[in-house]
Formats: sequence, C-alpha cells, structure tokens
Amino acid sequence: MRWYDVGLGTLAVVTAALVVFTYRGVAQAPGTFTAEQPTSSVGDNSAVTSAAGDHADATTAAPRSSHSRITSVRTLLQQPDPIVIVALGDSTGNDSWEWPYEWARRLAVTRPVTVVPWDGLTEAGYEAPLPLSEVPQPGGPGKITLYVGHQDGATAAYPTQHLAELFPQAPDLVMLNYGHNNTVSTIEAELDQTLTALRDSFGPELPVILTLQQPQAGDANAQVRTAVHDFASEHALGWIDVAASFAEHQAAGEILMMDDVHPNEAGQALWADKVAAVLHVP
Repeated sequence: MRWYDVGLGTLAVVTAALVVFTYRGVAQAPGTFTAEQPTSSVGDNSAVTSAAGDHADATTAAPRSSHSRITSVRTLLQQPDPIVIVALGDSTGNDSWEWPYEWARRLAVTRPVTVVPWDGLTEAGYEAPLPLSEVPQPGGPGKITLYVGHQDGATAAYPTQHLAELFPQAPDLVMLNYGHNNTVSTIEAELDQTLTALRDSFGPELPVILTLQQPQAGDANAQVRTAVHDFASEHALGWIDVAASFAEHQAAGEILMMDDVHPNEAGQALWADKVAAVLHVP
C-alpha cells in the first residue's frame, strides 16, 4: 500500500504541473487579444488596406475597439439614410477651399450633400446652407448635411463654449480637428471636456473621430499631436493620421504649406484625400 500511495502522489504532482503549463501556454499564445492589446500598429485604426489603396499610417498601436469606431463610421457613411455630420476645428478648415469643403464635394459625387458654414465673425451660429448636389431622388440615398464649425484660433474647448450654436441638429458623426492652438499641457483636458459635453448631450455611442493634424514648421506641434493620439487611444475613438501623410509627401519634396501652420491648396487636397481614404468614401 505504501508504494501504491507514493505512485498516486507522484502521478498527482505530474498532472498538476501539466495543467499549469498548459494553462500558461494558452494564456500567452500569440494572436490572443485582450482589451489592452493592439490589433495592428496603424494610426488611422484600419486593420487592413483601405478600398482606396491607402495604408494606415503607423504611430502607436490602436486598441481593437478603436478600429471598430472607424469601421462603424464607414458603415454609417455607406447607409442610404440622411446623415448629419459636424466637423469642428480651427483655421485649417474654415475656408471654402479647405479640406472639409473639398471632402464634401467628393461626397456629393454619389449623393446629395449640403454644407453649412460657421459664421466666424459673429460666432452666433451658421450661415446659409450651400447645396452641393441635387435633392434626394425617390429610392436614392438621403442627404448628407455637413456643418463646418471651424473657427480661427479655436482650441479643443471651443465646442463646450458654443455647444447649442454648433449643434442645431443632433449629429450622427462628429469630427474634431484641434491641436494647433493648444499646448501639450492643455490639449487632453480640453478634449476631455468636449467629449464629455458631446456624450452628455447626444449619448455615449455618438461616433467621434479625431484628427492628428499636419506638422507645423519644424514639427513644433509634435508633442500636442502625440497627446491627441494618446487621448483617442485611451477613449477608444477613431483618428485620422493626416500628419503622417504630410510627412510622407513632404519627404518626397512636395510643398504643402503656405506658412508655418496652414496647409496650402495642395496640402488641403492631400488632407481631403486622407479623410476619404480612411473613411472609404469617394
């Protein structure tokens, strides 16, 4: 009986060791994602090459949930119902030749689109709507209304100061294009204020996309841009890495800036290209 007991004890120890080893091997298996692990190292949260052939730009790894935000926006823009988009930001998008308007003109190729410009002089509301394409046809896709709430000198806290005026309709999508007028010490707190205001007003599932803005001269805004990226990643928001596209084209010798901060016409076209490619629209 003594040798039998010893044999059973030895067998039990060996079995327990094998169970522990197997469990650890499964828990650490390659390709197993947790909430903290990345699906890919892409800056605009695309796990694959877009339909437009645009590869997402590498910054730091995007959480799995962040990719789902971009995917949900692509789905939203492809559905036929009317859509309300509010694009908010600074002076890199407030003129009719800049990227929000150029992107709207591309959207207007396949469906009715109306742009509503912000009144940057009074800051009391929007100007008269600008229809870019025909009214909806029976059985065709509904109209996209794009409110362009860009204001000279605006920081990321601007929407909290003008929330009622900037949102005359409940939005289906909000695009935040801030950073140039912020410092690294203020940008995340102000983005948090704005995101909280949007969630409180329009619900926690409102799609929100952030822009990683183009480099200033000498890439003076690099730290602010990193903070925007970190905020988007932390809050599982989608983001579009415009900066990486600028860096790539500038490295090839293209002139994309009209001064130290503002893109020229070619830069604005590149910005619109990037937005369209990430969101899978014309």
